[in-house]
Amino acid sequence: MHTRTLGRDLRVSAIGLGAMGMSQSYGPNPGDRKNMIAVLRGAVERGVTFFDTAEVYGPYVNEELVGEALAPLRDQVVIATKFGFRIEDGAPAGLNSRPEQIRAVADASLQRLGVNTIDLFYQHRVDPDVPIEDVAGTVGELVQEGKVRCFGLSEASARTIRRAHAVHPVTAVQSEYSLWTRDPEPEVLPTCVALGIGFVPFSPLGKGFLTSRALPSVPSTVTVVKDSAGRYFASFVVETGPEESLPEVSPELGIDLGLGHFAVLSDGTKVGSPRFLRRTEKRLKKAQRALSRKKKGSKNRDKARVRVARAHARVADARREFHHQLSTKLIRENQAVAVEDLAVKGLARTRLAKSVHDAGWSAFVSMLEYKAARYGRTFIRIGRFEPTSQVCSQCGVQDGPKPLHVRVWTCGACGAVLDRDINAAVNVAKAAGLAVSACGAQVRPGILPAPRGEAGTHPTPQPSTAR
Repeated sequence: MHTRTLGRDLRVSAIGLGAMGMSQSYGPNPGDRKNMIAVLRGAVERGVTFFDTAEVYGPYVNEELVGEALAPLRDQVVIATKFGFRIEDGAPAGLNSRPEQIRAVADASLQRLGVNTIDLFYQHRVDPDVPIEDVAGTVGELVQEGKVRCFGLSEASARTIRRAHAVHPVTAVQSEYSLWTRDPEPEVLPTCVALGIGFVPFSPLGKGFLTSRALPSVPSTVTVVKDSAGRYFASFVVETGPEESLPEVSPELGIDLGLGHFAVLSDGTKVGSPRFLRRTEKRLKKAQRALSRKKKGSKNRDKARVRVARAHARVADARREFHHQLSTKLIRENQAVAVEDLAVKGLARTRLAKSVHDAGWSAFVSMLEYKAARYGRTFIRIGRFEPTSQVCSQCGVQDGPKPLHVRVWTCGACGAVLDRDINAAVNVAKAAGLAVSACGAQVRPGILPAPRGEAGTHPTPQPSTAR
């Protein structure tokens, strides 16, 4: 196993083992204690000497686990733990890096780990209510007392790192860093290099997402792409076998896409529109204004441009995740799905353009189509000129076009009162030839005049059958 030196003289293995997942966050927790101890000791046998824990993991039990597992191997390993959270009723309840809290955590961690000295003591998260100089000074005192060997920071900015290092040498900075999380590159990494501070990336494999899915075959090519937000994506070209079809189900569904509701289903379900762009519009405008004030060609303008790109990327990511979750749910629960072919380009030239683009109908329909083909479902796209909003789903009579503000209308032929969107979804399914019942379409009979013998009051009391 290769080794690295953090700070001045803290020698550790190039690959460390974080123990958090053995007590929380990932998988069945807490994991079987004997198995977890075997994993920790097995890592030492394979050359790992750097182990990471924290009082907040569990809380407390993760430190106890690491301490018990590594007790027989204490002279071979470096153990890092962390302070910085306030724990109440067994759960994190905010930040607390006040000097007295740091000392209390250090004493408790020493006891749980069963050691005389904490090799590396990180501030878990920067506490905005406590000057970093006070934090560094307190840890420096613990170093002088022999309770702590080295001081570290986690998820700190370059400015905070410099301020802390000026009071007491920072040995290591720990931040998330992987193929898809590159935030430390512009400022934190150069600061660590300039000050001689070690950098410890956590989740270097993207919290398992970059390795948890086994590839079906050896990749023929791998392409790494960097987007405008500075994020990296890896694309693998592999050979795959036939996809496994989902078991057959009976429901068949028509979908009416819209803006008031993102989707209305023929069974009467209405899916709200998240409006991702609208919700972050003020933040995007602020970032765009900041970009416009930066001098062209300057580094500050490049940084501002990346901030704008990242803000837009967050919106796009949230919208894509919503589309994936909804499309997967609909494909899994229905044997056949029908949608209407919308003239998106035409709608995008109207006053509704921003809302149309924010909805992302085309991307959603594409997901439905490829997932249906992948899992053995039926996907049908009906023509855009089908009068789904004009035809009564009960009697089939076309009642004529209606303005957009009319959301409920009464059929002139049968008197049924129809919800415009649900009625359209039922008609989408019928136009696709699906066996869809309108019973869930919130259809109710129209108001009919009472027979003459029942209307009004009678001069003489009538016998009542009510009990």
